[in-house]
Amino acid sequence: MAPKPVALQSNEQWLMRVNRDGLPICRDLHGLFTTAIISLCDRWPDWRYPLAFVLPALVQRLKALQFVQIVRDSANGMQNMLSLSQTKTSFTMNNETATKICHAFLDAGLLQRTDSAEEEVFAPSPKGLHLIDRFVTRHGIATRSVSNLLNLHTLCDKLLFLERDEQDDVLLSDAVVRIVFHRMVGLSPRRTESSALGMALQVTHARDSAGQMYETAHFASSDALNWLVHYTTLVSVDEAIVLAAHMVRLGWLEPETGLPPTRSNRVATVRVDASLRVDGAAYEGTFIEDETYHITERGATVAWKVDWVEQPTTMFATEQRPPTSFFQGRRKSVMRSVSPHLDEFEGYRSYVDASPPPTASPDLAPPARNDSVRSSRVTPARPSVPETVAHPAPPTYSLHDVLSHAPRRCAFASFLEERGDDAWLRLWCQIEWFRSDCRLATSGALKDVSCDDPIATLPAEVVRDVADQRPPGVDGPQMRTSLRGILVQSARTRFGPYVAEDSVLDKDVRAALAAAWQCYVNAEPLGDAMPSQQVARKSEKTLAKLLLQCSAAQKHAWAKLEGPLLAAWNAARTTRPGAR
Repeated sequence: MAPKPVALQSNEQWLMRVNRDGLPICRDLHGLFTTAIISLCDRWPDWRYPLAFVLPALVQRLKALQFVQIVRDSANGMQNMLSLSQTKTSFTMNNETATKICHAFLDAGLLQRTDSAEEEVFAPSPKGLHLIDRFVTRHGIATRSVSNLLNLHTLCDKLLFLERDEQDDVLLSDAVVRIVFHRMVGLSPRRTESSALGMALQVTHARDSAGQMYETAHFASSDALNWLVHYTTLVSVDEAIVLAAHMVRLGWLEPETGLPPTRSNRVATVRVDASLRVDGAAYEGTFIEDETYHITERGATVAWKVDWVEQPTTMFATEQRPPTSFFQGRRKSVMRSVSPHLDEFEGYRSYVDASPPPTASPDLAPPARNDSVRSSRVTPARPSVPETVAHPAPPTYSLHDVLSHAPRRCAFASFLEERGDDAWLRLWCQIEWFRSDCRLATSGALKDVSCDDPIATLPAEVVRDVADQRPPGVDGPQMRTSLRGILVQSARTRFGPYVAEDSVLDKDVRAALAAAWQCYVNAEPLGDAMPSQQVARKSEKTLAKLLLQCSAAQKHAWAKLEGPLLAAWNAARTTRPGAR
């Protein structure tokens, strides 16, 4: 529920600027924290805990304070023009809002538990003390109580501040990811303790693309997430895991153990349009909690030999908000591939895009190929021997070539149907159609569930009217939640045969998909009114789990199709006369 501090000037409620989680944006959250702690320093609520407090005491102090927020108006609505006027708004908080913001302080790593025998005694963390020290230095606050607080506890001397958009709290560019990566891995792989200058790493060796061994380092994903929360201005582990997923997408980190996403409590998958990818970056990146990651050859070069390589550049250098944006709201440009926040699942960025490119599926992204030119000598035919003209053999197609071309896809389906293995291809296509339904629901354009053959035509091959049809003030998650009835019908139609006991899926994949499917389709029905943001977040959580399991099932189907089935189809085409 979004915090709604009460405006003191009137009887109306004034809505504080909040992010997608209904919390104050990062800058305001830091301001609330420093104000509350400095206020506590003047009079500690409980003398049993020196320079520490219990959480209810901080909640009461937030409720007792009066905050003032200044909103500057721009000239004619142009944000880059000089401010001509400003509005001051004074407000206080109710108990629910103050409690939620205190928990946000904990999530952001601004508070930490003390060594007291009682578990719920807190004090500012080194990160929080850095913000307090920065605040009192800038504003000339020199009280003895604040000095005692800063001298008693350990201070983080180098906190990495990340640039954000002041209006929607968005991290602005891929350059932010590069800066964080440089600081996180430090200056060498030989770092035994985590600090503000880098996280603890274990030296290891890996083999590069040329087969040569190079020195690198590996680390536990939990250590990386803890470092990102405590030594940068990220406000939660959810933001940290998304940032780490972009490091995987950029080719700087790789998993070692191959832990399935279904076995982790927190998974982040980010996807980026081909037109926005930097050189050498992948279409998507996934970061899994409880996995072990090592720094790749590219990551080691970028981190520790940055001056030796040419820095990757994007095709659109002037793009204001590249695809690393954490953003929820209306899209202003087709180039911004952004997504709603799906609680702890921050994957599936393409679902907000009502008009995705043909490469909306990661499996249909254009593969990287190295063109090679083969030279040959031409020998003239001898007159005495008649020359035999041989027909060229049909080309061998990759699975990407088959799925992205309708005639080949249909021919492959006919071959699989003769063998009784067409369920794998049908599942892969049904997942593509369900994702398309989610994208249409985001824009309000989803009217019904298509009953056409999912293999004959994929969503990327259909021309539709995808104009935004959302009512004013309704965001993507709310629109999807309001159309949940149609999405439930789509899920039943497309995945019903695959969650049954006799499904072709492996037991663990089927069980995970069936559990997420049951949770989504059996949720309580909604009324006809537009759902609130709280109801939308609850519905989005179940949808996110279903989409996550769909991704795992689709990768499972891809692996089945790419193996002996594709090889047998290519072999049958090669031996069949006149095949192409």
